[in-house]
Amino acid sequence: MSYFISILNLILIYIILTESYNLVLGYTGMVHIGHVAFMAIGAYASALITAAGYPFWMGLVGGISISALCGLILAIPTVRFKEDYFVAATLGMGEIIRLIIINERDYTGGSTGITKIARPELFGISFASDFALLAFNAVITLIVLLFVYRLVSSPFGKVLESIREDEIAAESLGKNTWAVKVQILIIAAALAGLSGVLYAHTLQFIDPETFNIHRLIFIFLIVIFGGSGNFWGPVVGTIILFTIFEAMRFLPLKPAVLGPLRWMIYSAILIAIIILKPKGIMGEKLTRKKL
Repeated sequence: MSYFISILNLILIYIILTESYNLVLGYTGMVHIGHVAFMAIGAYASALITAAGYPFWMGLVGGISISALCGLILAIPTVRFKEDYFVAATLGMGEIIRLIIINERDYTGGSTGITKIARPELFGISFASDFALLAFNAVITLIVLLFVYRLVSSPFGKVLESIREDEIAAESLGKNTWAVKVQILIIAAALAGLSGVLYAHTLQFIDPETFNIHRLIFIFLIVIFGGSGNFWGPVVGTIILFTIFEAMRFLPLKPAVLGPLRWMIYSAILIAIIILKPKGIMGEKLTRKKL
């Protein structure tokens, strides 16, 4: 039972992460290669704050705030870049964060990571048990989903879509696209940091390999599979793909075979979606028809 609860916890955490990435990639049209770095920042910040003896809520606030601040630092100089330069800049940022985590061994534990991270505790309530932790993550995920839904349904969300479709046209209508893109990068970084906080305190262990390029490819696949620029896309995509890939663990295959096979399936699903259903299984056009 604890295995299935841990899978549900991961699904909830990844829903938050993919929703944050969908804001950048799906709604604003920016290909952000370093997004997982904000998850790492949130995870390590919260783990270090709580390891120093401070309560969980300070780790939660600190992880989100530091991730948002790093999002601001990245956004200000890069949002004016053209697409290929923006990709290169975000890739470089992600690599810098990874190298800092590996080399600052006194704080981050280097390649061995941080262990024995405390479970969440708020208002004197401990969420140490599996069911309590699942309920906690479910409530946080629900709050995030409500926030994202209100955000993308608001006039601000419509500006994001206009930037994605034609940034020059949006500017001609008087929209400050630079400010809007900076704001959405900060919001997305904060949400990614939140997912990192929950990840660290749920698994109670983090290391640099947890936040490598493979993680980004996975969330990219989820967003494209579920439906880029669609609110429900990351939710449905996370549930389906997590179920498929976790079910593969029970195949009678050696790890040396299962690892490459998983990447082959990643690639096959991505190619099939691009060819057969470019809008994803919850494509944007479905949403527009209902409106």
